[in-house]
Amino acid sequence: LVPGAPIGNLDVNGSVILQGTVNLQIDKSGGIRTSDVVNASGAIFYNGTLNVTDISTDLLSAGDRFLLFTGTPYLGAFTTLNLPPLPPGLAWRNNLSVDGSIEVIALLQPKFTSISVSGTSLIFTGTNGTAGANYAVLTATNVITPVANWQSLVTNQFGAEGQFSFTNSINPNEPQRYFRL
Repeated sequence: LVPGAPIGNLDVNGSVILQGTVNLQIDKSGGIRTSDVVNASGAIFYNGTLNVTDISTDLLSAGDRFLLFTGTPYLGAFTTLNLPPLPPGLAWRNNLSVDGSIEVIALLQPKFTSISVSGTSLIFTGTNGTAGANYAVLTATNVITPVANWQSLVTNQFGAEGQFSFTNSINPNEPQRYFRL
């Protein structure tokens, strides 16, 4: 299924059952966002493969939303979803089963939320990690040390809600120590 060249609409009186390969294009040029759209007066049944190609002249950014399908209700799911690559720090949000769209979102970066002292230890806590993903804390005594030369202090996994916590002993002979997630 290919609605248009380069961007077009396919209007269907009734429901649409997608089972093969659907090739759609999105475009952001001059700040204006457009996309191929499959419009159904009935339900949209997702299945098969969705390939989305970006023909934009502008870079995609957080908040860019592209409506690909209109119909009610949206049922099923594509077995394969191929979306255009995005710059670091961005990801796709799949809203196809909600409103027939895909949207570029900013990824939250893991960060320290508190540092506290307990006896001779520093306790670090943080959030915004990806649940179950690995993280590493690097450390150095000089902040301008190249990152490749920072030492690995701890490697662990983010908790179920992206949280983390670790404890580090305070060395009274060090005037300063820097930490990087």
